[in-house]
This record gives sequence, C-alpha cells and structure tokens, in this order.
Amino acid sequence: MQAQILILLICSIVFGLQMTTMLVLLVIPALYSVFDDFNLLRKH
Repeated sequence: MQAQILILLICSIVFGLQMTTMLVLLVIPALYSVFDDFNLLRKH
C-alpha cells in the first residue's frame, strides 16, 4: 500500500474513534439528562 492511502486510512480510523468516544461520553448522557428533565423516561 502506498503511504497516501495509509495516511487517509489512519486518519479516518482515528477520527471515527474520536467521534465515537465523544458520542458515548458526552452526547448520550446529555440526551438522558434532557429526557429526564421532560419526564420522557419511564420510571418503574
């Protein structure tokens, strides 16, 4: 493989891992908080 292809491949993998980490650590807990504020979550 050429270096240009490897650079693009590695950049896309790193970007994907960063976005997944941000989604799991920030966005999903924020959504749970918003849903809880509007009483949209079921409470048993």
